[in-house]
Amino acid sequence: MQWRQLTERDASIAEQAVSGAVLFGRDDCVALVATGKHRTRFLHAVTTQKVDTLTDGARVRNTLCTAKGAVIGWWWQHTEPKRDVLWTARNGAESLAAALLAYRVAERVKIAVDEELTLIELIGPKAGEIAAQLGLEIPAEGATAQQWQGHELRIWPTTIGELTGCGVQLSRSALGELAGALIAAGATSGSFSAYEVLRIRGGIPRIASDSVDGSTPLELGLADAVHLEKGCYLGHEALAMQSWRGQLRRHLTWLTPQGDATPTIGHRLRTTAGRRAGWLGSGYGLPSGEQLGLALVQRRAIEAALVTEGDELPMVNKGTTLPGVFGE
Repeated sequence: MQWRQLTERDASIAEQAVSGAVLFGRDDCVALVATGKHRTRFLHAVTTQKVDTLTDGARVRNTLCTAKGAVIGWWWQHTEPKRDVLWTARNGAESLAAALLAYRVAERVKIAVDEELTLIELIGPKAGEIAAQLGLEIPAEGATAQQWQGHELRIWPTTIGELTGCGVQLSRSALGELAGALIAAGATSGSFSAYEVLRIRGGIPRIASDSVDGSTPLELGLADAVHLEKGCYLGHEALAMQSWRGQLRRHLTWLTPQGDATPTIGHRLRTTAGRRAGWLGSGYGLPSGEQLGLALVQRRAIEAALVTEGDELPMVNKGTTLPGVFGE
C-alpha cells in the first residue's frame, strides 16, 4: 500500500487544525470495555502500565506485549466506576481482546467490544472556545464526566504533536446531535486523511502500519505506557534490559523522499553502503508536494543516507520521534 495522497480539501482541513478547530470522528477506533470484580488486578498484572492505583477519571496509555517485549497492541485506558474503557485501533481490537483474555486464569473479568460507545476529537487552538459555547469544559488532565442535553459525556484533553484539543466519549445515539452543535459553533468537519496528516506529524504510530515483528513500545514512542518498577508482567524483563542499556535497536523516525515518487508502506530501507536499515511505515503526500512518513530505522543507520530497496528512492531522515524515550 502506497502513502496516502491527499486532495486539496483534505489538505485544507489539516491546516484548519493549526489555526482553528477541526472535529474528527474516530471510527477508526473502538472501545474495549473491561468489567468484572478483578479487572484492575488482571490488567495490572499482564499489561505494561501501573493501573492498580488509578481512580475514576484517570486516563493513561497502556500496552500488551509478548514475553520478549514486542507490542501486541496499545490503547488509551479510561477508568470509570465499575469498568475500564480501552480505546484502541478498530482493526486490531478483537485480536487484542483475545490476547488479553488468553492470560485470564480464575479472575472475574470480561473484555468485549462496545459499539454503543463512540469517540470524537476536537483538535486545534480554538477547541476550548468552541466547547465552551456548548457549556463543555476541557479539563487540565484526566477524563471528566459531563452532561450535555441529557447525554452522558466523558471529556479529556488531548495532544497530537504540538496541537491540543479534546477527546469526547459518548453514546452513538448522541453523536449526530453533538457533532452538529460543534460544527454550528465553528468547528470544521474533519476527514480521516486529514487526521492521518496530524497523526504522522505528531509521531503517533499505528501498529498495523508502523511496527514490525518484535517492535517494542519503547521503540514506537510509547514509553509513557511502560512502568518498570511495578513488578513482573509480560515483557517486563526485555523492556527493562532495553531501558537499562540506554540504547534502542530501532527508532521511530520521520522520513521524506527526495523526488516525486510515492513510497510504499512496508518497503525495506537500506543505507547507500548497502546495509539493511529498517522499514517504511505510513506516510502522506500533499498537493503542494510535501511528503512525510514514519519509519522504524535501526540505531546504527540513524545518521546514514537511506534509500528504499529495489527502486533506490532516496529518503531523508527528518529526526527521531523519541526524545526522552525512557520518560526522563
